[in-house]
Amino acid sequence: MNECLMALWTMTASHYQWAMPPKEPVPIVRPVEKLETMPELTGGERQELQKALRRIARCSTGRVTQDSSFGWFVPAQKPRCQ
Repeated sequence: MNECLMALWTMTASHYQWAMPPKEPVPIVRPVEKLETMPELTGGERQELQKALRRIARCSTGRVTQDSSFGWFVPAQKPRCQ
């Protein structure tokens, strides 16, 4: 009932009775608490990632293809590099 009365009052209220917008913009996103520990890669994982990034940079054609096994797009590679 209060919502109905508020809507009716808003529609019939004079402009000087309207609520003023906030002076500062309302934040849309709440800040996240700072993570105490960041996940770290092990030495082996870091080497594998570097090898994969080098191969992608060396073998990339500059195009994108869809990988049906994963359902997303991946960089297209030269035939001899796959």
